[in-house]
Amino acid sequence: MAINFPGPGIVELFYTVDGLQHKQTLSVRMEGTPTPGLDPLSYDLVQRDQIPINFPLWVSQWVTLLRPMYGALNMTFDRADLWWSDQTSFDKIFLTSESIALPGTGSNNENIANQMTMSFRTLEGGQMRVALMESSDGIPVNARQGYPTSDPETNALMAYVISTDSVLLGRDSSPPYSAIAVSSGQNEALWRKRYR
Repeated sequence: MAINFPGPGIVELFYTVDGLQHKQTLSVRMEGTPTPGLDPLSYDLVQRDQIPINFPLWVSQWVTLLRPMYGALNMTFDRADLWWSDQTSFDKIFLTSESIALPGTGSNNENIANQMTMSFRTLEGGQMRVALMESSDGIPVNARQGYPTSDPETNALMAYVISTDSVLLGRDSSPPYSAIAVSSGQNEALWRKRYR
């Protein structure tokens, strides 16, 4: 089992909440060695069931799952960058970028300076986490819930992550297969950025 292996594909999703931009970094499965600088439609990610999905379509599906977890006011999904991690040096090589420019669709206000973290078990026994900064999720602040949670949007996102349609990988380079829990609480670094 590889430990803390980035990639081979890396998606960086940029989104802005109330004037502060955040970056979600996800390891994704890709086949072969991609050529940098092509149109976003030229890149395929590989689902757990081995079916390829092009990068813009996957970004659209992922953002569709995230949008209900953010309020429509003061929030936008900006862009998604696709990188390749060289498997010998672990250097990141920029491939392409996909513009998004969509707001959240949730009805709740964002939990400013809050972080929601979903945890998963991978096929090789490692752990994987997906973090959302300042979301308006239905998980109470400073709470932890097992899966399934009390929030349907969180459940939908977690169900996708462990599905055979998912392209996500844990840092041990294996896909997630079991959802563990979700926790929500104040992120001190965000709090300092906002209030100091």
